[in-house]
Amino acid sequence: MDEGAETAKEMIGREDNGWPALAPSTVAEKTRLGMIGRISATDPLYRKGTMRESFGSSAGATGDGAEGAIGSTSGIAAFHENGTSRMPPRPIFMPTMIKIAKRSEDEFGHMAIEQLTPGIR
Repeated sequence: MDEGAETAKEMIGREDNGWPALAPSTVAEKTRLGMIGRISATDPLYRKGTMRESFGSSAGATGDGAEGAIGSTSGIAAFHENGTSRMPPRPIFMPTMIKIAKRSEDEFGHMAIEQLTPGIR
């Protein structure tokens, strides 16, 4: 289910995710560092692409049913997802799960059918 990670990656750097605009001081700093204008005008949550490339996802059948996960190996992703006292939340993973929910339901449904009716499809 790399689709989840790819969908999450697509959110980074875009300004149409419903996130608050970057603070003017952040835009000024990113401009000074040459870190804007690669994906959108201000490239929210995108600097070098390290966090974006840390995203991964998995799905599979377990003894208890089917499960899936989307996450990051980057510790900073949680701060962006939930916000801090100095930064508003810019959620990545929950919106990604919502976007892929229907496709995931279909995939998990097919997995369930395969488990319940092996060899029939």
